[in-house]
Amino acid sequence: MSEIDLKAAKETKEETGVSGSFDREEWAQRKRAEREHAFELIDRMAGLAAVSGDRLKSYLDVQSRFPEYSVGNALLITGQMPSATRLGDFGYWKGLGASIRKGEIGIILLHAGKEFEKSDGSTGIRFDAKRVFDLSQTTLKQETEPEPEIDFRALLKALLQDAPCRVVTEENENIPDHRAAWYSPGRKTLLVSGKHAAVTVFRQIAEELVHADLDQDGCSKEDHAFTAYCVSYLVCCRYRVDTGDFCFDDLPESFSSLEPREVRNVLSQIRTEANRICRNIEKAFADREMEPARETER
Repeated sequence: MSEIDLKAAKETKEETGVSGSFDREEWAQRKRAEREHAFELIDRMAGLAAVSGDRLKSYLDVQSRFPEYSVGNALLITGQMPSATRLGDFGYWKGLGASIRKGEIGIILLHAGKEFEKSDGSTGIRFDAKRVFDLSQTTLKQETEPEPEIDFRALLKALLQDAPCRVVTEENENIPDHRAAWYSPGRKTLLVSGKHAAVTVFRQIAEELVHADLDQDGCSKEDHAFTAYCVSYLVCCRYRVDTGDFCFDDLPESFSSLEPREVRNVLSQIRTEANRICRNIEKAFADREMEPARETER
């Protein structure tokens, strides 16, 4: 067998748990079928997320647990195992001393493979199907982590540290709709009131930071209202801030009328903005941890 054949045979044995003769053409056909099914499922789940608040929320919950996964793979997880919390292939779990439970088939994700030249001369990327398994499908013991106590003061400080605009404290009555936070495009300023519950302040600041980041000539806040709302939900999920006040029952027509590819583009922007905010928060926490070390060096 060639190196490719050996790798494919090993993959087939790991995925199915069955050893025996290897048929390269059969394996290739199976992989093509899995890849085609994955692309179809991505489009189907994107279409459902555009018209169903429950489906959209399910996708956002998955994306919050797997922030580094692409929109396509997050949609695949949503369509196959939305309760997944930790994923790995056969080799990953084996390395942890665990095995896949009998009868578990796992889920299919896509990963970027080799580049190829398209008929128009441009370069494309070939995606390959890969089977992974959730922690719940393995023999590894599942441990329940205690809910961490949220230090809202530290979290809010980290959230605002690298804000893309000026931040000022304002009297509650001077902020539109008496919100806890409001980005003013005209002033290029984020107005923040302290006369609200910490959960509300965090949620609305995260939402308004999206408006500040996407503020461009010719755009209004309404253009990004849905994106900002979804980003705020993702950020709250990531830091275990209560999301009970969020509601996705009435999706905007501008979103519901989109084709699956366009839906994915919107979800991609949501993911990008949420990851940007979360990276800034993590950077702020990391900088704070370095401060004692810098003081010691002095």
